[in-house]
Amino acid sequence: MLDTASDIGARVLVVGGAGALRSPGERDLLVAEDPAYIPAEYRAVAAAGIAQLGTCRSHSADWIYLSPPGSNRAPAPAATTEAPTPCSPHPTAAHASAPRTWP
Repeated sequence: MLDTASDIGARVLVVGGAGALRSPGERDLLVAEDPAYIPAEYRAVAAAGIAQLGTCRSHSADWIYLSPPGSNRAPAPAATTEAPTPCSPHPTAAHASAPRTWP
């Protein structure tokens, strides 16, 4: 895609992952390298995103790389054995005219 964009003079918008961003807790680490944000089983996917950014950086095409944050929250706490809190059911068409109250 970068080759074609370069040939025709088009700009490419590449949407990548958050793995290439700096970790909020450890500024010397990328998010992809921080086990608090990326579990080991997803690290290969995050590494692929970093490689994608590297490919863009080494290409002469006109490109923009967007790395949306993976989350705007701190890492989730460790797993617990507590039961999850039930959610309110989604109103169905039969209840559409009834007032809705959400917890």
